[in-house]
Amino acid sequence: MLSATTCLVSHPFVNPMRHGDEPNTLDVNVADDSLPLEVESIWRAIEGEAKPMADPLLGADVGGVTLVRLIAEGGMGRVYEGKQHKPRRPVAVKVLRPGLVSRELLRRFLNESAILGRLRHPGITQVHAAGSCNVAGAMVPFFIMELVAGARPITDYCHRHGLSPTDIVSLFRQACDAVAEAHRLGIVHRDLTPGNMLVDAGGYPRIIDFGIARHDAGSDCTTMLTDHGRLIGTLQYMSPEQCSGTTTVNVRSDVYSLGMLLYELLAGDPPYDLRNRSVANAAREIIDISPAPLRSRAPVIPRRIARVVDRCLAKDPARRYPDAGHLSAALAEAMDSSSVFLDWLPIIPRSVPRRGRHIAIGILSGVLFGLLGLLVVRSVQDWTLMERTWGAMRSTVTPSQIKPAPWHVVASDGPRRFVTGFRNVFQDGSDEFLVSKEGMRRWEETSRSPSCTYWAPADNDVPGTLVYRFSFEAPARRIHLQAESNCWDFASIQQATGQGRGASSIEVSKDGDTWVMIRNNLEPRRWGASWLLDEDLPDTVCGSDCLWVRLRLVATEVPADADYMVAQFGRSSAAATTEVFSVVAELDADVP
Repeated sequence: MLSATTCLVSHPFVNPMRHGDEPNTLDVNVADDSLPLEVESIWRAIEGEAKPMADPLLGADVGGVTLVRLIAEGGMGRVYEGKQHKPRRPVAVKVLRPGLVSRELLRRFLNESAILGRLRHPGITQVHAAGSCNVAGAMVPFFIMELVAGARPITDYCHRHGLSPTDIVSLFRQACDAVAEAHRLGIVHRDLTPGNMLVDAGGYPRIIDFGIARHDAGSDCTTMLTDHGRLIGTLQYMSPEQCSGTTTVNVRSDVYSLGMLLYELLAGDPPYDLRNRSVANAAREIIDISPAPLRSRAPVIPRRIARVVDRCLAKDPARRYPDAGHLSAALAEAMDSSSVFLDWLPIIPRSVPRRGRHIAIGILSGVLFGLLGLLVVRSVQDWTLMERTWGAMRSTVTPSQIKPAPWHVVASDGPRRFVTGFRNVFQDGSDEFLVSKEGMRRWEETSRSPSCTYWAPADNDVPGTLVYRFSFEAPARRIHLQAESNCWDFASIQQATGQGRGASSIEVSKDGDTWVMIRNNLEPRRWGASWLLDEDLPDTVCGSDCLWVRLRLVATEVPADADYMVAQFGRSSAAATTEVFSVVAELDADVP
Protein backbone atom coordinates (compact mmCIF):
# COMPACT_ATOMS: atom_id res chain seq x y z
CA MET A 1 0.00 0.00 0.00
CA LEU A 2 1.53 3.27 -1.10
CA SER A 3 1.75 6.03 1.45
CA ALA A 4 3.20 9.52 1.58
CA THR A 5 5.30 10.65 4.50
CA THR A 6 7.25 13.68 5.57
CA CYS A 7 10.38 13.37 7.71
CA LEU A 8 13.25 15.51 8.97
CA VAL A 9 16.91 14.67 8.36
CA SER A 10 19.53 16.70 10.23
CA HIS A 11 23.29 16.81 9.77
CA PRO A 12 26.21 18.63 11.36
CA PHE A 13 26.64 21.10 8.50
CA VAL A 14 23.19 22.66 8.85
CA ASN A 15 22.02 24.77 11.76
CA PRO A 16 19.35 22.90 13.72
CA MET A 17 15.80 24.21 13.71
CA ARG A 18 14.90 26.48 16.59
CA HIS A 19 12.53 25.18 19.20
CA GLY A 20 8.99 25.68 18.02
CA ASP A 21 9.86 25.82 14.30
CA GLU A 22 7.78 23.62 12.07
CA PRO A 23 9.28 21.70 9.13
CA ASN A 24 7.97 22.52 5.67
CA THR A 25 5.23 20.17 4.46
CA LEU A 26 3.37 19.79 1.21
CA ASP A 27 0.40 21.68 2.60
CA VAL A 28 2.37 24.93 2.99
CA ASN A 29 1.88 27.53 0.29
CA VAL A 30 5.33 28.46 -0.95
CA ALA A 31 5.78 31.69 -2.85
CA ASP A 32 9.42 31.09 -3.76
CA ASP A 33 10.24 27.80 -5.52
CA SER A 34 14.00 28.29 -5.31
CA LEU A 35 16.06 25.97 -3.11
CA PRO A 36 18.74 27.09 -0.63
CA LEU A 37 22.19 27.19 -2.20
CA GLU A 38 23.57 25.15 0.70
CA VAL A 39 21.61 22.10 -0.39
CA GLU A 40 23.33 21.69 -3.76
CA SER A 41 26.73 22.40 -2.18
CA ILE A 42 26.19 19.68 0.40
CA TRP A 43 25.04 17.24 -2.28
CA ARG A 44 28.11 17.92 -4.44
CA ALA A 45 30.34 17.47 -1.42
CA ILE A 46 28.77 14.10 -0.68
CA GLU A 47 29.32 13.01 -4.30
CA GLY A 48 32.98 13.94 -4.14
CA GLU A 49 32.81 17.04 -6.32
CA ALA A 50 34.01 19.12 -3.39
CA LYS A 51 35.87 18.40 -0.17
CA PRO A 52 34.63 14.97 1.02
CA MET A 53 32.35 14.89 4.01
CA ALA A 54 30.32 12.24 5.79
CA ASP A 55 27.04 11.36 4.14
CA PRO A 56 24.38 12.95 6.39
CA LEU A 57 21.74 10.46 5.26
CA LEU A 58 23.57 7.32 6.43
CA GLY A 59 22.02 6.23 9.71
CA ALA A 60 19.15 8.68 9.27
CA ASP A 61 15.50 7.65 9.58
CA VAL A 62 13.71 8.33 6.29
CA GLY A 63 10.01 7.55 6.32
CA GLY A 64 10.39 4.83 8.94
CA VAL A 65 13.49 3.37 7.26
CA THR A 66 17.03 3.52 8.65
CA LEU A 67 19.53 4.00 5.82
CA VAL A 68 22.48 1.63 6.25
CA ARG A 69 24.58 1.82 3.07
CA LEU A 70 24.81 3.44 -0.36
CA ILE A 71 23.90 1.13 -3.25
CA ALA A 72 24.20 3.39 -6.30
CA GLU A 73 24.19 7.01 -7.39
CA GLY A 74 23.62 9.00 -10.54
CA GLY A 75 22.67 12.37 -11.87
CA MET A 76 19.15 12.19 -10.46
CA GLY A 77 20.08 11.11 -6.94
CA ARG A 78 21.24 8.24 -4.76
CA VAL A 79 19.88 4.80 -3.83
CA TYR A 80 20.41 3.42 -0.32
CA GLU A 81 19.75 0.09 1.31
CA GLY A 82 17.63 0.53 4.40
CA LYS A 83 15.90 -1.36 7.16
CA GLN A 84 12.20 -0.66 7.37
CA HIS A 85 10.74 -0.82 10.88
CA LYS A 86 7.08 -1.63 10.20
CA PRO A 87 6.92 -4.13 8.64
CA ARG A 88 10.52 -5.24 9.35
CA ARG A 89 12.21 -5.88 6.02
CA PRO A 90 15.12 -4.70 3.91
CA VAL A 91 14.17 -2.06 1.36
CA ALA A 92 15.78 0.28 -1.14
CA VAL A 93 15.37 4.05 -0.75
CA LYS A 94 15.94 6.45 -3.61
CA VAL A 95 16.59 10.07 -2.61
CA LEU A 96 16.35 12.55 -5.47
CA ARG A 97 18.93 15.30 -5.95
CA PRO A 98 17.66 18.48 -4.27
CA GLY A 99 18.71 20.88 -7.02
CA LEU A 100 16.47 19.20 -9.61
CA VAL A 101 13.21 19.60 -7.74
CA SER A 102 11.28 22.76 -7.14
CA ARG A 103 8.51 22.79 -4.58
CA GLU A 104 5.84 22.65 -7.30
CA LEU A 105 7.50 19.66 -8.93
CA LEU A 106 7.77 18.08 -5.49
CA ARG A 107 4.01 18.26 -5.12
CA ARG A 108 3.55 16.70 -8.56
CA PHE A 109 6.13 14.03 -7.71
CA LEU A 110 4.23 12.90 -4.62
CA ASN A 111 0.90 12.97 -6.40
CA GLU A 112 2.17 10.82 -9.23
CA SER A 113 3.96 8.41 -6.91
CA ALA A 114 0.50 7.25 -5.84
CA ILE A 115 -0.16 6.28 -9.47
CA LEU A 116 3.10 4.33 -9.61
CA GLY A 117 1.94 2.39 -6.57
CA ARG A 118 -0.68 0.75 -8.79
CA LEU A 119 2.02 -1.15 -10.67
CA ARG A 120 1.79 -4.72 -9.42
CA HIS A 121 3.71 -7.28 -11.48
CA PRO A 122 6.33 -9.88 -10.47
CA GLY A 123 8.74 -8.24 -12.90
CA ILE A 124 8.31 -4.69 -11.56
CA THR A 125 9.95 -3.62 -8.32
CA GLN A 126 7.19 -2.55 -5.98
CA VAL A 127 7.09 1.01 -4.66
CA HIS A 128 6.07 0.79 -0.99
CA ALA A 129 5.94 4.46 -0.07
CA ALA A 130 6.94 7.95 -1.13
CA GLY A 131 7.57 11.12 0.81
CA SER A 132 9.95 13.99 1.41
CA CYS A 133 12.76 14.85 3.81
CA ASN A 134 13.82 18.27 5.04
CA VAL A 135 17.52 18.67 4.18
CA ALA A 136 19.07 22.08 4.80
CA GLY A 137 15.65 23.71 4.69
CA ALA A 138 14.63 22.09 1.38
CA MET A 139 12.08 19.36 0.81
CA VAL A 140 13.87 16.42 -0.82
CA PRO A 141 11.64 13.64 -2.23
CA PHE A 142 12.32 9.93 -1.83
CA PHE A 143 10.92 6.52 -2.80
CA ILE A 144 10.86 3.44 -0.57
CA MET A 145 11.06 0.43 -2.87
CA GLU A 146 11.41 -3.32 -2.83
CA LEU A 147 15.05 -4.39 -2.51
CA VAL A 148 16.06 -6.78 -5.32
CA ALA A 149 18.46 -9.34 -3.82
CA GLY A 150 21.57 -10.20 -5.85
CA ALA A 151 20.56 -7.81 -8.61
CA ARG A 152 22.77 -7.20 -11.64
CA PRO A 153 22.16 -5.05 -14.72
CA ILE A 154 20.83 -7.25 -17.49
CA THR A 155 23.90 -6.57 -19.68
CA ASP A 156 26.22 -7.67 -16.88
CA TYR A 157 24.11 -10.76 -16.16
CA CYS A 158 24.06 -11.93 -19.80
CA HIS A 159 27.82 -11.38 -20.15
CA ARG A 160 28.71 -13.18 -16.91
CA HIS A 161 26.54 -16.20 -17.73
CA GLY A 162 27.51 -16.36 -21.41
CA LEU A 163 23.89 -16.52 -22.57
CA SER A 164 23.20 -17.53 -26.15
CA PRO A 165 21.13 -15.22 -28.40
CA THR A 166 18.10 -17.46 -27.85
CA ASP A 167 18.49 -17.31 -24.07
CA ILE A 168 19.00 -13.55 -24.21
CA VAL A 169 15.79 -13.06 -26.17
CA SER A 170 13.87 -15.34 -23.79
CA LEU A 171 15.11 -13.38 -20.78
CA PHE A 172 14.44 -10.08 -22.49
CA ARG A 173 10.86 -11.08 -23.31
CA GLN A 174 10.17 -11.53 -19.61
CA ALA A 175 11.32 -7.94 -19.07
CA CYS A 176 9.10 -6.81 -21.95
CA ASP A 177 6.11 -8.47 -20.30
CA ALA A 178 6.76 -6.44 -17.13
CA VAL A 179 7.04 -3.18 -19.11
CA ALA A 180 3.86 -4.17 -20.95
CA GLU A 181 1.98 -4.10 -17.64
CA ALA A 182 3.03 -0.47 -17.15
CA HIS A 183 2.04 0.32 -20.74
CA ARG A 184 -1.35 -1.30 -20.13
CA LEU A 185 -1.92 1.29 -17.40
CA GLY A 186 -0.73 4.08 -19.69
CA ILE A 187 2.58 4.61 -17.86
CA VAL A 188 5.74 5.41 -19.86
CA HIS A 189 8.98 4.54 -18.06
CA ARG A 190 11.19 6.90 -20.14
CA ASP A 191 14.47 5.63 -18.67
CA LEU A 192 14.83 1.96 -19.62
CA THR A 193 18.55 1.31 -19.26
CA PRO A 194 20.66 -1.69 -18.18
CA GLY A 195 20.84 -0.17 -14.71
CA ASN A 196 17.05 -0.02 -14.50
CA MET A 197 16.51 -3.52 -15.93
CA LEU A 198 18.01 -5.82 -13.32
CA VAL A 199 18.17 -9.60 -13.08
CA ASP A 200 17.75 -10.96 -9.56
CA ALA A 201 19.54 -13.87 -7.91
CA GLY A 202 16.95 -16.29 -9.31
CA GLY A 203 17.53 -15.19 -12.90
CA TYR A 204 14.33 -13.17 -13.27
CA PRO A 205 14.36 -9.65 -14.75
CA ARG A 206 13.05 -6.82 -12.59
CA ILE A 207 12.23 -3.33 -13.83
CA ILE A 208 13.12 -0.60 -11.34
CA ASP A 209 13.19 3.19 -11.07
CA PHE A 210 9.98 4.70 -12.39
CA GLY A 211 11.29 7.97 -10.97
CA ILE A 212 10.78 9.95 -14.19
CA ALA A 213 7.87 7.91 -15.51
CA ARG A 214 4.79 9.67 -16.76
CA HIS A 215 1.38 8.88 -18.11
CA ASP A 216 0.87 8.62 -21.84
CA ALA A 217 0.22 11.87 -23.67
CA GLY A 218 -3.42 10.85 -24.05
CA SER A 219 -3.92 10.65 -20.29
CA ASP A 220 -5.42 13.33 -18.12
CA CYS A 221 -2.77 12.78 -15.44
CA THR A 222 0.07 15.17 -14.82
CA THR A 223 3.63 14.64 -15.92
CA MET A 224 6.13 13.87 -13.18
CA LEU A 225 9.44 15.69 -12.83
CA THR A 226 9.51 17.15 -16.31
CA ASP A 227 9.17 20.56 -17.87
CA HIS A 228 8.33 21.07 -21.53
CA GLY A 229 11.51 20.90 -23.57
CA ARG A 230 13.66 19.58 -20.72
CA LEU A 231 15.95 16.63 -21.50
CA ILE A 232 15.21 13.86 -18.99
CA GLY A 233 16.51 10.30 -19.18
CA THR A 234 19.73 8.47 -20.06
CA LEU A 235 20.94 9.82 -23.39
CA GLN A 236 22.33 6.55 -24.77
CA TYR A 237 18.88 4.92 -24.64
CA MET A 238 16.66 7.92 -25.35
CA SER A 239 14.35 7.95 -28.33
CA PRO A 240 14.64 10.66 -31.02
CA GLU A 241 11.45 12.31 -29.80
CA GLN A 242 12.84 12.49 -26.25
CA CYS A 243 16.03 14.12 -27.52
CA SER A 244 14.12 16.66 -29.57
CA GLY A 245 12.14 17.78 -26.53
CA THR A 246 8.80 17.05 -28.16
CA THR A 247 5.73 16.61 -25.99
CA THR A 248 4.49 13.56 -27.97
CA VAL A 249 6.51 11.03 -25.97
CA ASN A 250 4.41 7.89 -25.44
CA VAL A 251 4.87 4.15 -24.90
CA ARG A 252 6.55 3.81 -28.32
CA SER A 253 9.46 5.75 -26.83
CA ASP A 254 9.92 2.90 -24.36
CA VAL A 255 9.82 0.46 -27.29
CA TYR A 256 12.77 2.35 -28.79
CA SER A 257 14.71 2.07 -25.52
CA LEU A 258 13.93 -1.64 -25.35
CA GLY A 259 15.24 -2.01 -28.90
CA MET A 260 18.46 -0.23 -27.93
CA LEU A 261 18.88 -2.58 -24.98
CA LEU A 262 18.27 -5.74 -27.01
CA TYR A 263 20.61 -4.49 -29.75
CA GLU A 264 23.36 -4.04 -27.17
CA LEU A 265 22.69 -7.45 -25.62
CA LEU A 266 22.89 -9.25 -28.98
CA ALA A 267 25.68 -7.23 -30.65
CA GLY A 268 27.79 -6.56 -27.57
CA ASP A 269 27.67 -2.77 -28.02
CA PRO A 270 24.93 -0.18 -28.56
CA PRO A 271 24.34 1.04 -32.14
CA TYR A 272 25.63 4.51 -31.28
CA ASP A 273 28.94 5.33 -29.63
CA LEU A 274 28.12 8.52 -27.78
CA ARG A 275 31.22 8.57 -25.59
CA ASN A 276 33.12 11.86 -25.53
CA ARG A 277 30.26 13.60 -27.31
CA SER A 278 28.57 16.75 -26.19
CA VAL A 279 24.90 16.45 -25.35
CA ALA A 280 23.95 18.48 -28.41
CA ASN A 281 26.04 16.37 -30.82
CA ALA A 282 24.86 13.12 -29.27
CA ALA A 283 21.23 14.19 -29.49
CA ARG A 284 21.71 15.26 -33.11
CA GLU A 285 23.10 11.82 -34.01
CA ILE A 286 20.15 10.05 -32.33
CA ILE A 287 17.65 12.28 -34.13
CA ASP A 288 19.22 12.33 -37.62
CA ILE A 289 21.40 9.23 -38.14
CA SER A 290 19.87 5.78 -38.58
CA PRO A 291 21.59 3.05 -36.56
CA ALA A 292 23.47 0.28 -38.37
CA PRO A 293 21.24 -2.79 -38.92
CA LEU A 294 21.76 -5.39 -36.21
CA ARG A 295 22.97 -8.10 -38.59
CA SER A 296 25.69 -5.82 -39.91
CA ARG A 297 27.16 -5.91 -36.39
CA ALA A 298 26.11 -9.46 -35.45
CA PRO A 299 25.63 -11.66 -38.56
CA VAL A 300 24.87 -14.75 -36.46
CA ILE A 301 21.59 -13.28 -35.22
CA PRO A 302 18.59 -14.77 -37.12
CA ARG A 303 17.08 -12.36 -39.61
CA ARG A 304 13.62 -12.41 -38.06
CA ILE A 305 14.96 -11.37 -34.65
CA ALA A 306 17.17 -8.71 -36.22
CA ARG A 307 14.18 -7.27 -38.10
CA VAL A 308 12.25 -6.98 -34.83
CA VAL A 309 15.12 -5.06 -33.22
CA ASP A 310 15.58 -2.80 -36.26
CA ARG A 311 11.87 -1.97 -36.26
CA CYS A 312 12.09 -0.88 -32.63
CA LEU A 313 14.80 1.64 -33.61
CA ALA A 314 12.77 3.33 -36.34
CA LYS A 315 13.02 7.12 -36.20
CA ASP A 316 9.27 7.47 -36.79
CA PRO A 317 7.43 6.26 -33.67
CA ALA A 318 4.50 5.12 -35.83
CA ARG A 319 6.74 2.47 -37.44
CA ARG A 320 7.65 0.89 -34.10
CA TYR A 321 5.61 -1.66 -32.20
CA PRO A 322 2.61 -0.11 -30.41
CA ASP A 323 3.84 -1.17 -26.96
CA ALA A 324 6.06 -3.64 -25.10
CA GLY A 325 3.40 -6.35 -25.28
CA HIS A 326 3.41 -6.30 -29.09
CA LEU A 327 7.22 -6.33 -29.03
CA SER A 328 7.22 -9.43 -26.82
CA ALA A 329 4.77 -11.16 -29.16
CA ALA A 330 6.91 -10.26 -32.18
CA LEU A 331 9.99 -11.74 -30.52
CA ALA A 332 8.04 -14.90 -29.70
CA GLU A 333 7.01 -15.25 -33.34
CA ALA A 334 10.58 -14.59 -34.48
CA MET A 335 11.84 -17.39 -32.22
CA ASP A 336 9.24 -19.86 -33.46
CA SER A 337 11.20 -22.66 -35.15
CA SER A 338 8.36 -23.29 -37.59
CA SER A 339 8.86 -19.85 -39.11
CA VAL A 340 12.54 -19.11 -38.48
CA PHE A 341 13.71 -21.76 -40.94
CA LEU A 342 12.04 -19.93 -43.83
CA ASP A 343 14.59 -17.12 -43.49
CA TRP A 344 17.37 -19.57 -44.31
CA LEU A 345 15.82 -21.19 -47.38
CA PRO A 346 18.27 -20.56 -50.26
CA ILE A 347 15.64 -21.44 -52.88
CA ILE A 348 13.70 -18.25 -52.10
CA PRO A 349 16.22 -15.40 -52.44
CA ARG A 350 15.47 -12.06 -50.83
CA SER A 351 15.47 -10.44 -54.27
CA VAL A 352 12.18 -12.15 -55.11
CA PRO A 353 9.24 -9.75 -54.63
CA ARG A 354 7.12 -10.26 -51.54
CA ARG A 355 4.13 -11.63 -53.49
CA GLY A 356 6.36 -14.15 -55.25
CA ARG A 357 7.91 -15.21 -51.93
CA HIS A 358 4.48 -15.76 -50.42
CA ILE A 359 3.44 -17.93 -53.38
CA ALA A 360 6.66 -19.93 -53.21
CA ILE A 361 6.32 -20.41 -49.46
CA GLY A 362 2.70 -21.52 -49.91
CA ILE A 363 3.64 -24.10 -52.53
CA LEU A 364 6.54 -25.38 -50.45
CA SER A 365 4.33 -25.59 -47.36
CA GLY A 366 1.75 -27.60 -49.29
CA VAL A 367 4.42 -30.04 -50.46
CA LEU A 368 5.81 -30.44 -46.96
CA PHE A 369 2.40 -31.01 -45.38
CA GLY A 370 1.58 -33.50 -48.11
CA LEU A 371 4.75 -35.47 -47.35
CA LEU A 372 4.01 -35.31 -43.63
CA GLY A 373 0.48 -36.60 -44.19
CA LEU A 374 1.80 -39.47 -46.32
CA LEU A 375 4.22 -40.46 -43.58
CA VAL A 376 1.45 -40.38 -40.98
CA VAL A 377 -0.88 -42.51 -43.08
CA ARG A 378 1.83 -45.07 -43.80
CA SER A 379 2.76 -45.29 -40.11
CA VAL A 380 -0.83 -45.73 -38.88
CA GLN A 381 -2.24 -49.20 -39.42
CA ASP A 382 -5.93 -48.47 -38.92
CA TRP A 383 -8.30 -45.57 -38.42
CA THR A 384 -8.68 -46.34 -34.71
CA LEU A 385 -4.96 -45.81 -34.16
CA MET A 386 -5.11 -42.62 -36.22
CA GLU A 387 -7.99 -41.38 -34.09
CA ARG A 388 -6.00 -42.08 -30.92
CA THR A 389 -2.99 -40.32 -32.47
CA TRP A 390 -5.08 -37.28 -33.32
CA GLY A 391 -6.55 -37.26 -29.80
CA ALA A 392 -3.05 -37.32 -28.31
CA MET A 393 -2.05 -34.38 -30.48
CA ARG A 394 -5.11 -32.40 -29.37
CA SER A 395 -4.49 -33.21 -25.71
CA THR A 396 -1.27 -31.18 -25.81
CA VAL A 397 -3.41 -28.03 -26.04
CA THR A 398 -4.68 -27.44 -22.51
CA PRO A 399 -7.85 -25.48 -21.74
CA SER A 400 -5.75 -22.83 -19.96
CA GLN A 401 -3.98 -22.15 -23.25
CA ILE A 402 -7.28 -21.65 -25.04
CA LYS A 403 -8.97 -19.51 -22.41
CA PRO A 404 -7.12 -18.93 -19.12
CA ALA A 405 -9.24 -18.95 -16.01
CA PRO A 406 -9.42 -15.61 -14.15
CA TRP A 407 -7.06 -16.88 -11.46
CA HIS A 408 -4.54 -18.52 -13.78
CA VAL A 409 -2.31 -16.49 -16.08
CA VAL A 410 -0.07 -18.20 -18.61
CA ALA A 411 2.92 -15.95 -19.24
CA SER A 412 3.94 -15.67 -22.87
CA ASP A 413 7.58 -16.32 -21.97
CA GLY A 414 6.94 -19.94 -20.99
CA PRO A 415 6.77 -20.25 -17.19
CA ARG A 416 3.29 -20.33 -15.67
CA ARG A 417 2.13 -17.95 -13.00
CA PHE A 418 -0.73 -18.60 -10.62
CA VAL A 419 -2.51 -15.35 -9.75
CA THR A 420 -5.55 -14.81 -7.57
CA GLY A 421 -6.95 -12.19 -5.24
CA PHE A 422 -9.97 -10.13 -4.29
CA ARG A 423 -10.82 -6.52 -3.48
CA ASN A 424 -13.83 -7.24 -1.26
CA VAL A 425 -14.79 -10.19 0.94
CA PHE A 426 -18.27 -10.15 -0.66
CA GLN A 427 -16.79 -10.25 -4.17
CA ASP A 428 -17.76 -13.19 -6.40
CA GLY A 429 -15.00 -15.78 -6.31
CA SER A 430 -13.43 -14.51 -3.07
CA ASP A 431 -14.23 -17.88 -1.44
CA GLU A 432 -12.97 -20.04 -4.30
CA PHE A 433 -9.95 -21.23 -2.31
CA LEU A 434 -11.45 -20.91 1.18
CA VAL A 435 -11.34 -24.26 3.03
CA SER A 436 -12.85 -23.28 6.38
CA LYS A 437 -14.13 -20.23 8.27
CA GLU A 438 -14.56 -21.46 11.84
CA GLY A 439 -15.75 -18.79 14.25
CA MET A 440 -15.74 -16.14 11.52
CA ARG A 441 -18.38 -13.99 9.92
CA ARG A 442 -18.44 -11.32 7.26
CA TRP A 443 -19.04 -7.80 8.51
CA GLU A 444 -20.39 -4.83 6.64
CA GLU A 445 -20.35 -1.40 8.21
CA THR A 446 -23.15 0.33 6.34
CA SER A 447 -22.85 3.37 8.60
CA ARG A 448 -19.68 4.29 6.73
CA SER A 449 -19.75 6.03 3.39
CA PRO A 450 -18.77 4.18 1.35
CA SER A 451 -19.58 1.03 3.30
CA CYS A 452 -16.73 -1.08 4.67
CA THR A 453 -16.51 -4.89 4.62
CA TYR A 454 -14.18 -7.49 6.17
CA TRP A 455 -13.89 -10.85 7.92
CA ALA A 456 -14.04 -10.73 11.73
CA PRO A 457 -14.56 -13.03 14.74
CA ALA A 458 -18.18 -13.98 15.29
CA ASP A 459 -17.96 -13.89 19.09
CA ASN A 460 -15.94 -12.31 21.89
CA ASP A 461 -12.96 -14.27 23.23
CA VAL A 462 -13.42 -17.05 20.66
CA PRO A 463 -10.64 -17.06 18.06
CA GLY A 464 -11.89 -17.23 14.50
CA THR A 465 -9.89 -19.03 11.84
CA LEU A 466 -9.80 -18.73 8.05
CA VAL A 467 -7.95 -21.40 6.06
CA TYR A 468 -7.19 -21.02 2.36
CA ARG A 469 -5.70 -23.73 0.14
CA PHE A 470 -4.21 -22.94 -3.29
CA SER A 471 -3.32 -25.78 -5.66
CA PHE A 472 -0.80 -25.06 -8.41
CA GLU A 473 -0.25 -26.97 -11.64
CA ALA A 474 3.45 -27.31 -10.85
CA PRO A 475 5.78 -26.67 -7.90
CA ALA A 476 6.10 -22.99 -7.03
CA ARG A 477 9.61 -21.59 -6.98
CA ARG A 478 8.49 -18.22 -5.66
CA ILE A 479 5.30 -17.11 -3.89
CA HIS A 480 4.29 -13.52 -3.17
CA LEU A 481 1.53 -12.96 -0.63
CA GLN A 482 -0.38 -9.77 0.09
CA ALA A 483 -2.61 -9.70 3.15
CA GLU A 484 -3.59 -7.11 5.72
CA SER A 485 -5.04 -7.28 9.23
CA ASN A 486 -6.43 -4.23 10.99
CA CYS A 487 -6.75 -4.45 14.78
CA TRP A 488 -7.53 -1.86 17.42
CA ASP A 489 -7.07 -1.54 21.17
CA PHE A 490 -9.75 0.94 22.15
CA ALA A 491 -9.46 -0.11 25.80
CA SER A 492 -6.05 1.57 26.04
CA ILE A 493 -7.25 4.89 24.58
CA GLN A 494 -8.28 7.43 27.21
CA GLN A 495 -10.87 9.06 24.99
CA ALA A 496 -11.96 5.95 23.15
CA THR A 497 -13.91 6.22 19.92
CA GLY A 498 -15.15 2.67 20.44
CA GLN A 499 -14.87 -0.35 22.68
CA GLY A 500 -12.98 -3.62 22.54
CA ARG A 501 -9.58 -4.84 21.48
CA GLY A 502 -8.34 -7.17 18.74
CA ALA A 503 -5.30 -9.14 17.60
CA SER A 504 -4.38 -11.47 14.72
CA SER A 505 -1.82 -13.85 13.23
CA ILE A 506 -1.07 -15.45 9.87
CA GLU A 507 0.70 -18.71 9.02
CA VAL A 508 1.59 -20.47 5.78
CA SER A 509 2.33 -24.09 4.91
CA LYS A 510 3.08 -26.17 1.84
CA ASP A 511 1.41 -29.33 3.12
CA GLY A 512 -1.19 -28.24 5.70
CA ASP A 513 0.75 -29.97 8.50
CA THR A 514 3.91 -27.94 9.12
CA TRP A 515 3.17 -24.24 9.51
CA VAL A 516 5.46 -21.21 9.33
CA MET A 517 4.41 -18.16 11.35
CA ILE A 518 4.65 -14.94 9.35
CA ARG A 519 2.95 -12.47 11.71
CA ASN A 520 2.03 -13.34 15.30
CA ASN A 521 0.16 -11.01 17.64
CA LEU A 522 -1.76 -13.77 19.42
CA GLU A 523 0.93 -15.54 21.44
CA PRO A 524 1.77 -13.53 23.43
CA ARG A 525 -1.40 -11.50 22.92
CA ARG A 526 -0.62 -8.09 21.45
CA TRP A 527 -3.81 -6.10 21.27
CA GLY A 528 -4.23 -3.46 18.61
CA ALA A 529 -1.26 -4.62 16.49
CA SER A 530 -2.16 -4.19 12.83
CA TRP A 531 0.08 -5.47 10.05
CA LEU A 532 0.51 -5.39 6.28
CA LEU A 533 2.11 -8.34 4.51
CA ASP A 534 3.29 -7.61 0.97
CA GLU A 535 6.36 -9.75 0.34
CA ASP A 536 7.76 -13.05 -0.89
CA LEU A 537 7.16 -16.03 1.37
CA PRO A 538 10.10 -17.98 2.86
CA ASP A 539 11.75 -20.61 0.67
CA THR A 540 10.63 -23.28 3.15
CA VAL A 541 7.05 -23.02 1.88
CA CYS A 542 8.05 -23.02 -1.79
CA GLY A 543 8.90 -26.03 -3.92
CA SER A 544 5.44 -27.56 -3.55
CA ASP A 545 2.36 -27.52 -5.78
CA CYS A 546 0.23 -26.36 -2.88
CA LEU A 547 0.04 -23.39 -0.48
CA TRP A 548 -2.02 -23.25 2.70
CA VAL A 549 -2.73 -19.92 4.41
CA ARG A 550 -4.19 -19.82 7.94
CA LEU A 551 -5.32 -16.56 9.49
CA ARG A 552 -6.58 -16.17 13.05
CA LEU A 553 -8.48 -13.24 14.59
CA VAL A 554 -9.58 -12.72 18.18
CA ALA A 555 -11.55 -9.92 19.81
CA THR A 556 -12.70 -9.13 23.33
CA GLU A 557 -14.82 -6.54 25.16
CA VAL A 558 -16.89 -5.81 22.04
CA PRO A 559 -20.53 -4.91 22.83
CA ALA A 560 -23.09 -7.39 21.54
CA ASP A 561 -24.92 -4.67 19.61
CA ALA A 562 -21.77 -3.13 18.06
CA ASP A 563 -21.94 -2.41 14.35
CA TYR A 564 -18.17 -2.88 13.99
CA MET A 565 -15.44 -5.34 14.97
CA VAL A 566 -11.96 -4.44 16.23
CA ALA A 567 -10.20 -7.46 14.64
CA GLN A 568 -10.49 -7.39 10.87
CA PHE A 569 -9.09 -9.16 7.81
CA GLY A 570 -9.65 -8.04 4.23
CA ARG A 571 -10.91 -4.61 5.29
CA SER A 572 -11.98 -2.69 2.21
CA SER A 573 -14.38 0.05 1.25
CA ALA A 574 -17.00 -0.48 -1.41
CA ALA A 575 -15.11 1.93 -3.67
CA ALA A 576 -11.77 0.07 -3.40
CA THR A 577 -9.97 -0.70 -6.66
CA THR A 578 -6.94 -2.57 -5.30
CA GLU A 579 -6.80 -6.09 -3.94
CA VAL A 580 -6.66 -6.61 -0.18
CA PHE A 581 -5.64 -10.26 -0.47
CA SER A 582 -3.65 -11.86 -3.29
CA VAL A 583 -1.33 -14.76 -4.11
CA VAL A 584 1.13 -14.70 -7.02
CA ALA A 585 3.15 -17.88 -7.56
CA GLU A 586 5.81 -18.43 -10.20
CA LEU A 587 5.77 -22.08 -11.23
CA ASP A 588 8.60 -24.31 -12.39
CA ALA A 589 6.83 -26.01 -15.29
CA ASP A 590 6.91 -24.56 -18.78
CA VAL A 591 3.77 -24.09 -20.85
CA PRO A 592 3.09 -27.40 -22.69
